[in-house]
Amino acid sequence: MAGGAPCQPGITGITGITGITGINHLIRANGREEDLDAYSQRETMAGNLLIVETPGGGGYDAS
Repeated sequence: MAGGAPCQPGITGITGITGITGINHLIRANGREEDLDAYSQRETMAGNLLIVETPGGGGYDAS
């Protein structure tokens, strides 16, 4: 998987509230879990599970 994500949360334009960043996890077939940062690289095999948790949102204002 290739991609990039901000390591710092953004600031919303309307409210000025700090947003959140996503979280990535790799769970190996043997049960070992690894937390991955935005630019991690790992070799994986069949049976491994990659979990990508993206922040919700997308709305422009409170209405």
